[in-house]
Amino acid sequence: MFSGYCFVEKNGWHCPPVRLNSAEEVWSYVQLQKRIFSEVRITDADDFIVVQALEGKVVFPPEWAQLETQ
Repeated sequence: MFSGYCFVEKNGWHCPPVRLNSAEEVWSYVQLQKRIFSEVRITDADDFIVVQALEGKVVFPPEWAQLETQ
């Protein structure tokens, strides 16, 4: 289980979390929300960041960030 957070401003106020159940849901959520919000964070059940997008680009994890240039 993952939680998705969309930040109106980087490190600022965020919208309520969205529950995501799979890597596929996380991917789809990030691809959509990164176009709208300045920062998107996905956390795991332990509240660790597992995916982060800034200014429309995935920056973490590195494997997903590499997909941004392809």
